Amino acid sequence: MTKSKQERSSRMIRIMTPSSLLLWSLVILSFTTLSSVEAAAVVSSTPSSSTTAPMRCQRQKYHHVGSSTRTMNCMNSNDTSQEEEEEESLSIILGKEVENLKQMRGGDNDEDNNDNNSKDNGAMSEGIKNSLASAMAAGVSKAILAPFDTIKTMQQNYISTSAATSTSLGFWKAASLIMERPKGFMELYAGLGVAVVGSMPSVGLYFGVYSYCKRTLQPTFERLLASSTDDTKGQHNAALIRTLTIATSAAIGNTVASFSRVPYEVVKQKLQTGQYASTMEALTQMARTEGWRAFFPMGGVSIQMLRDIPYAMVTLLSYEYLRDTFIRSQQQQQQSTGSSNASTGASTTTAKTTVWKDMAVGATAGGIGSYVTNPLDVIKTRIQTDPQLYNGNIGTCFAMTLEEGGPMAFLRGSIPRLLHKIPA
Repeated sequence: MTKSKQERSSRMIRIMTPSSLLLWSLVILSFTTLSSVEAAAVVSSTPSSSTTAPMRCQRQKYHHVGSSTRTMNCMNSNDTSQEEEEEESLSIILGKEVENLKQMRGGDNDEDNNDNNSKDNGAMSEGIKNSLASAMAAGVSKAILAPFDTIKTMQQNYISTSAATSTSLGFWKAASLIMERPKGFMELYAGLGVAVVGSMPSVGLYFGVYSYCKRTLQPTFERLLASSTDDTKGQHNAALIRTLTIATSAAIGNTVASFSRVPYEVVKQKLQTGQYASTMEALTQMARTEGWRAFFPMGGVSIQMLRDIPYAMVTLLSYEYLRDTFIRSQQQQQQSTGSSNASTGASTTTAKTTVWKDMAVGATAGGIGSYVTNPLDVIKTRIQTDPQLYNGNIGTCFAMTLEEGGPMAFLRGSIPRLLHKIPA
């Protein structure tokens, strides 16, 4: 027993010589390193090229310990793989940036489209609001001021029977002739129902189209007439853009609304001049004799547009000019001096004063437009009340009116027309 133990111990001493110990340590170290590398490769389920390349290099290093050439090749391949990975990551980053820029541009386009849609919706809603408000105001003003409109129609339709004298029908004389009819004083309100029913949609249509065109045309004119860097030229361009916007919007609005005005204007004026006793009689007789042409007589639409378009342009441009001169300039002056922030009572007084000034400016602008276009209104009344006499020709009506009453004939009915238009 003791002998066997001594033999085994002597055998172990022979095995554990320095050279054998060094050999065994290298073997154990190699197996340990390979085991750790293989374990790391198994753990990482999706290894990248940056991790697999060093593993291959380590295996090559430990399998070929003495080979310096292969070690250098491994290092070069490692550097190459890192450069390829950096280029690939850079291309991925650039691709993402390009996609982000495209998305941002698409977002900007969406925002621009949303802004355009909101502007269009704002213009449409403003047009509808102005249409409803102006329709209600037109109905109320027609009901209150109907006598002045009836007297105006009588004066303009009057034709002097004396060749020697070209006298016109005076205001009170026209009123007395109207009240001599069977209904007396109520004859001053002849055609009121037709006027109210017809004017509400036509006036509402006009102001609705005008407001919409004003909101949509101004950006177009601003792009066409870009302001200069010079302040003086910029102010001139701004004034020109505003004038063109108002004039063009008024022309478009009246062009659309004039077609809806002609039928009720024809019926109303025939009732005011006593050609028919009631609205129902006028509608049935006109439809029976001439059909739909009776409501759109020859030259009726053209003279309606020829009167309405200049009237709207002159009235609106006068209103904007007077408002800029007497109201906005004063408001700017008060803001510059700081008087608008003085006290609550002072601001309330200023607001009330502005309302009265605004009403005065509107009345003045309406008076200017009415007086300037009164000659066209005379021709319109005569053609629409008796189109056969003038063959629906504007030039013929103008020549016959001038021959019958001279230049002053074109101012007939100007006073009652002013009394009708200024408060409205």
